[in-house]
Amino acid sequence: MNKIYICIVGILFILFSSCESDIEMIHIQEGIPSEVISDADPDTPIILLKEDEQNIVYNLNWTVANYLGEDAVSSVKGEYIIEMSTSEDFSNATTIHPPEYLTHGFQGIALNTILIEQFGALPEEPIETFFRIESTFNKDALNSNTISNTFIPYRLKELPAVYLPPNGIILIAGPAAGNPWPLETKFTQITETLYSLETHLIGGEAYEFVTDGNWSQAYHIPADVVPADVATAGTFVEDGNQAHDEYGNEVSRWEGQNFLSPPEDGTYTITLDFQAGTYTVEPGPKPAVYLPPNGTILIAGPAAGNPWPLETEFTQITETLYSLETNLIGGEAYEFVTDGNWSQAYHIPADVVPADVATEGSFVEDGGKAHDESGNEVERWEGQNFLSPPEDGTYSITLDFQSGTYTVVKQ
Repeated sequence: MNKIYICIVGILFILFSSCESDIEMIHIQEGIPSEVISDADPDTPIILLKEDEQNIVYNLNWTVANYLGEDAVSSVKGEYIIEMSTSEDFSNATTIHPPEYLTHGFQGIALNTILIEQFGALPEEPIETFFRIESTFNKDALNSNTISNTFIPYRLKELPAVYLPPNGIILIAGPAAGNPWPLETKFTQITETLYSLETHLIGGEAYEFVTDGNWSQAYHIPADVVPADVATAGTFVEDGNQAHDEYGNEVSRWEGQNFLSPPEDGTYTITLDFQAGTYTVEPGPKPAVYLPPNGTILIAGPAAGNPWPLETEFTQITETLYSLETNLIGGEAYEFVTDGNWSQAYHIPADVVPADVATEGSFVEDGGKAHDESGNEVERWEGQNFLSPPEDGTYSITLDFQSGTYTVVKQ
């Protein structure tokens, strides 16, 4: 008898639960959605400011959704989702799952990022935005009323002070760079807005930066500065046949002037900061041995066969590296000069044994027009001739002016 009673109770419980679930589903579909409100005036545009990035700039509040209808004696707790759109039909809606219950405050940075990155809003331009609350329970949803406010977003990132090269290429041109053609000496891009170049500059000469050989974009110093006063640091501007106005439109503009290199020849590191619109020109370490002003180095002496006129010339590999492959008579003296007048001559130091440094060592500058530490011309004869290795043969001679060293390698 007890077993029969338990079975009857179990059956009734299952039937009742099933009916309750069906009734509940019917009432959920006929439920009362939340009502959403904001404390912001819908007729006044809300200006978003960068300084308010971490502050709450917009609040939403909403009522509890009654999923079971107004006549229900009980309720259930569902999930609330904020839908945000720039279209009143929410066709491009993005959703936010608020951590709070029945309220949500938007931080300035979060709201501004959604407007610009997800909705394509333009900085400093008004955009109307719609909000509603979707209340969900057991896969059913109730949508609240729709409210809207107009926002004016700020730029997520400040624009560079000087328009960037569209092709990412910046070349140096002009007398200070040796009037190169075609233009080949290119800056290295360090960051999106920072470019750097280490190059040799001839002192006291003009130069400029361009993006191509057509001068589509050129970078100059402002017309109202004295070039010599800003030879090592200052501001720069964009000129060119395809320069840009403040809106990014192409214009032909030539309002600046060329840069002027520092007074001394040498290696310099030039940095262009487009974000700030500033540049620096910093001298690099000076070569250990003064470079030939004319870029010419010739070999002379018995080891080279006492040539006259002097014709066997080194090849310049870099600004401070020269190389020559030539025949040497073994165990004979030789030297390097810049011309037939011995204006500059390169020797080994006087305190070394030539035979001990026949294949490598350090070298110094002598000559009728040698140079002191300040670059002033002086007459100086303090070194001695090189001595070739013992065997006749073809040798590769390398002069490294930066380190002041040389090698003589048999081929």
